[in-house]
Amino acid sequence: TSYDVKLDSNNTIKFTARTNFYHTESTEQRNANTTGETGVLKNLSNQFLNTESDKQSYIGSVIFKHKFKKARRTLSVNTDWNLLLNDGNSFLKSVNQSYLDGILNNTQNLNQLRATDRSTQNLITNIVYTEPLNKKYSLELSHRLTYNNGINNQLTYSYSNLTGKYDLTVDSLSNQFKQVIIVNNPAARISYSNKKIKYNFGSGFGFTHFDLLDKTFDKDYVRNYTNFFPAANFTYTYKTNHSLRFNYNGSTRQPTLNQLQPLRNNNDYYNQTIGNPNLKPSFTNSFSLSHNTYNFLKEMWSYQSLNLRTVSNSITNNRIINTDSGKITTQPINTNGNVSFNLYGGLGMKLKKLDLRVGLNPNINYSKFADVINSKTSFSETLNSGLSLYLSKSKDKKYDFSLSENFNHNRNTTSQNNKVKKFYTNNIRFDGTVYYKKVWSISTDYNFFARQKTVDFQNNLTNQIWNARMQRTFKKDEFTAYILVRDILNQNIGIERNFFGNTLSEQTNDRLKRYWMIGFTWNFKNKGTATK
Repeated sequence: TSYDVKLDSNNTIKFTARTNFYHTESTEQRNANTTGETGVLKNLSNQFLNTESDKQSYIGSVIFKHKFKKARRTLSVNTDWNLLLNDGNSFLKSVNQSYLDGILNNTQNLNQLRATDRSTQNLITNIVYTEPLNKKYSLELSHRLTYNNGINNQLTYSYSNLTGKYDLTVDSLSNQFKQVIIVNNPAARISYSNKKIKYNFGSGFGFTHFDLLDKTFDKDYVRNYTNFFPAANFTYTYKTNHSLRFNYNGSTRQPTLNQLQPLRNNNDYYNQTIGNPNLKPSFTNSFSLSHNTYNFLKEMWSYQSLNLRTVSNSITNNRIINTDSGKITTQPINTNGNVSFNLYGGLGMKLKKLDLRVGLNPNINYSKFADVINSKTSFSETLNSGLSLYLSKSKDKKYDFSLSENFNHNRNTTSQNNKVKKFYTNNIRFDGTVYYKKVWSISTDYNFFARQKTVDFQNNLTNQIWNARMQRTFKKDEFTAYILVRDILNQNIGIERNFFGNTLSEQTNDRLKRYWMIGFTWNFKNKGTATK
């Protein structure tokens, strides 16, 4: 719900409130195994997880604005509050077998109940005041206060054959944790504006107070941080519809409650996670430079964009791997040296003699991220480059045709070894529609996907997706009846490859394949004007 109040001619206030209630039940069964490089079995796991949870969400906001007699002088106060309550039970049953040189070495049977009681409350108040210094300059003063209060109590019990109940407390999987994080962000900014040039620059400061209480072990973690938040924006409109922009800002990211709480999650016995109360906030420097042009008469356009990000104290997972059993324990830590860069652009025009639109779009993406295995830091570098070409031709209620080609090359290296992993992907797409008497139309789209095989994945996966549709519209396109056939070639599969750290993963999903459907739609927006 939302409620606006006009207190007087100079003051307005707006209230917004929303609440949601959820009850979820889920069942998950998983069978997994881990093998070494030579294929020797390291572990087997059979898991069954049943979860029931209740969530309550409360959200509210208040916005107050004051209008001064002096033009461009403003005052606004914005407060946002949200509360999330979550409690539930999860039942875990699993059989976990470890092998040594391919021979069964140990079996761990789990039958546990985990009771969770969690609440997270956030309160953010932002006060902004602007003062015009003259016709071109203005001053902005602001203060942002953030209050975060979280409680996470998780108690784990094992099943007792003696009592027939879950009443044996598992101390290593039980913890009661509370966090209070308070952040103050005062800031000041100067702005300048005329017909061609607009810019603003300023800075803010972040004073962060962490108060983390581990009730289970009676440990209190209190820390204070001071951050500097510079910001600058510059826009140069050197010609109508031609502009050059530069932007910089610094921002922090606070660790989450789950990342801070020193509690182990053993839902997957051979892939466990544990929190780290010594985590620091991360800080990101972001730079961007962009250029845009458009010529209405010649119907030509272009754009270029360059972006750079560096992160200090980045929150990265440290994976401790037991080489004998294959068990992995993951804990978030802070790392430095992370950087990402991307450059993309576009050039388009209309060939008037052919009534054809042409577009060309190159792109380059580079990233360097810390990867931590067994507390040893290495760096993974990924370079993605691509080029796409687009052609289109259309005539209203006669035909629409488009053809595109999208080629991408992906390359990854890591400082852990000298291996280079690379592959290309290519996608050719055609879309076409032909109209008859403006109300009948036949449309089709065709996609050809090619993916290069790699050392890890030997399949040179290629598939084609072809769809078709015939339709008839009525009453000025208000109603539409149609028949369509999806995946005529019966090759619809979902394939996704990703570089993560020093690993390349390929995920293949089963999708709904060939089918046909008859349908009818009613478009309210195209409803004709009523006649008398």
